[in-house]
Amino acid sequence: LLDAEQSYVESLRTLIQGYMRPLKQPENSSICDLALVDDMFFQIPEILEHHEKFLEQAHQCVQNWHEKQKVGDLMIETFSKDVLANSYSAYIDNFLNAKEAVRLAKDAKPAFIKFLELSMRENKEKQALSDLMIKPVQRIPRYELLIKDLLKHTPDDHPDHPCLLAAQRYIKLLAERINKGKKNAEEAEKEARVLQEIESHIEGMMDVRIHE
Repeated sequence: LLDAEQSYVESLRTLIQGYMRPLKQPENSSICDLALVDDMFFQIPEILEHHEKFLEQAHQCVQNWHEKQKVGDLMIETFSKDVLANSYSAYIDNFLNAKEAVRLAKDAKPAFIKFLELSMRENKEKQALSDLMIKPVQRIPRYELLIKDLLKHTPDDHPDHPCLLAAQRYIKLLAERINKGKKNAEEAEKEARVLQEIESHIEGMMDVRIHE
């Protein structure tokens, strides 16, 4: 739990410290339009804030570990919050806009592509912006797997068992809400792709007619 959470928090920090903040510096205004930067990193600072708090509490939990220690109540406290669910839902709903913002920035300015290459080399994880941006989309289902594993190794009479079951329910509800948003986003992306293909086909036909 702790190692996985630490890794996730570091990825979110890289998004902010390695990409978002440099792009928002006045001296880098020529690299990317600020409105596109806002679209790319929408809700990332809010998501990071939640997980930094969760990571700190998980650290304290491990440091004070004893045989009756509970982690389920900590997970309930974190994943039952509407504000966390809202941040993730908003991020998923905006994910296509974020990807489109990256594409537009790449098309608009070669300097942005160079910035991405340099930032990837400099960040500790050596991960591209797109690899980091997908992590919040993938994260909640991983907590479902983690809870299942914890339950497998927690006896029924352990004080943490009912807490883990309750945490599992909250995480399942959050995952369902996010999956619904993902499906809506995927459908919107398919529709946009079909429209783009139709428009290209119409333009092609018009070009043929003009040349005839």
